[in-house]
Formats: sequence, structure tokens, C-alpha cells
Amino acid sequence: MRVPRIGRPGAWFVIAAVLATGAFMLSRGFGGGDAPVRSVLVAARAIPAGTLFGDDAAVGMLATAEVPADMVLAGLLSAGDEVRGRRTVAVIGVGEPITQASLGGDP
Repeated sequence: MRVPRIGRPGAWFVIAAVLATGAFMLSRGFGGGDAPVRSVLVAARAIPAGTLFGDDAAVGMLATAEVPADMVLAGLLSAGDEVRGRRTVAVIGVGEPITQASLGGDP
């Protein structure tokens, strides 16, 4: 069986560009419709164990990220008032979701 040859060297570039575009669109969910999302709290910077979230201590430490609603697990926190007055029991890395477990369980 012979493998078809493409006569022009630029044709491989065009094929690679089309495949890369398709992979990008699939990874970004292009054409998948508007899937429901939910905001969750994440660490904007590394947060050491033992950090107390007071009224102003959370400023600059926390951010929100949107995740698909069907991928949200139990224990993820979504609002800053859920962490107020609580202390971390473990180091929380940059971008890591803030969970009940990282704050010592249920308040």
C-alpha cells in the first residue's frame, strides 16, 4: 500500500495548522454550548498553614475561578465570607481550591 505524497512542502504546514486549530477549539469547549459554571474560591498566592482569615487578611490571598458546575466536588467554598474567622490547617498552593478540609473541616 502506497502512502499518498503531498506535492508541496507548505501543505504539511496547512494540515498541521488545521489540526492545531481543531485541538484548540476542542480544548476550549468551542461549539459545546453554554455549559453551566460555578465560581469557587482558589488561592491567589501560596497560603501558609495556620493563616487566619480575618476581615482584611483574605484580601490578595483569594480569588475566584469558574469551573463547570458538574465538576464541583463537595467541600469547595465559593464565597469569601465562608472563610472569615477560620484558619488553614495545611499549606494551600497557588491556584488550589479552598476546601472545608484545608480549613479543618466543617465550621
